[in-house]
Amino acid sequence: MTTKLSIIRIRGQVRNNTKRHTAMNLLGIKKKFSTIIVEDTPTIKNQIKRINPDITWGEISEELITTIEKKYKKSKVYHFNPPKGGLGRKGLKFGYNKKGATGYRGSKINDMLKKMI
Repeated sequence: MTTKLSIIRIRGQVRNNTKRHTAMNLLGIKKKFSTIIVEDTPTIKNQIKRINPDITWGEISEELITTIEKKYKKSKVYHFNPPKGGLGRKGLKFGYNKKGATGYRGSKINDMLKKMI
């Protein structure tokens, strides 16, 4: 069984680097708070490194995947609402490890997704 990653875009397109913009379009997350669920592969990890300042990501649980697929149509990209309670104490300027919003969250991504559904 392979692990699945959830990638959530939390910044918009304004003043975005062209390489990051292209990588986001390739993944299909064009709008703010759009989410994709992908398998953990080296190719995805390389794309995550490139777009890390604009996203938050982590390992998603199987229960949450089934909940999302029941509630929404089975598609590649899911468009959610902003999370109830905000993104983080320090917002978009800092990473998750510094109480901000961007970067790797691990299994805590499940808590954020539950706030967004």
